[in-house]
Amino acid sequence: MIKNYELKRNYLKLFYIIIKKTVRSKEQF
Repeated sequence: MIKNYELKRNYLKLFYIIIKKTVRSKEQF
């Protein structure tokens, strides 16, 4: 259970970082 929870948290962090990067690149263009 705990490992699953940590995995989800890590995926959310990755997802959040990717979204931030895409938003930045869109603002630049």
